[in-house]
Amino acid sequence: LSIRRQRQMCIRDRLNEEIFGDKAIYDPKLEKIKISGNVSIIQDGNILSGSELIVDLINSTSIIVGNNGKQVSVKVAK
Repeated sequence: LSIRRQRQMCIRDRLNEEIFGDKAIYDPKLEKIKISGNVSIIQDGNILSGSELIVDLINSTSIIVGNNGKQVSVKVAK
């Protein structure tokens, strides 16, 4: 069983982060969310962008992959 969303979506978490992407798949058995396509994480004006984000809800970890073989991009608010 998995839950899929295939349009531009936004997830807000308790750390005051907003996560945007084109597609999200939640696997309740593994308790992981895979977000892909134009991924952006915004927190306090800071922006982290990539092509894919995997959120491990059990271990409270996230891995973001860069766009098209490039590095992850970061924009830090002043």
